[in-house]
Amino acid sequence: MFQVQWTQDDSSDLDNAVVLSQDDISGDYENTRFAVEHVEWVSALNISGDLEFDSMPPGPDGLVLSFPPDATSGELDFKDYPSGAIPDPNRLSPGNLVLTTRGSLPGDELFLTLKFREKGTKNA
Repeated sequence: MFQVQWTQDDSSDLDNAVVLSQDDISGDYENTRFAVEHVEWVSALNISGDLEFDSMPPGPDGLVLSFPPDATSGELDFKDYPSGAIPDPNRLSPGNLVLTTRGSLPGDELFLTLKFREKGTKNA
């Protein structure tokens, strides 16, 4: 689970903050990539944001989820997608999952829960 809380004197939005890092994964796979299966979020009313893969080159196909400022909570499941998940679109340059927010105010909070799977070639 990823959590952020803006302090009383802080209102800076997140800018490509790493939510899920390849460096934090077990290392059972070579060329590790992520596939997102499910996302849940709870946020302050005024916060909106984008969750995306940061692979290079970046592009609109790397977007996993945009949540609006009027939805204080929600969830999205990708089980009905053909692969059952949203995979990193760029196999040549796999990336972390990053979050950019807009509209945060002092005292705001955001909770993000991801269900994901690793993809890649199994280490011998």
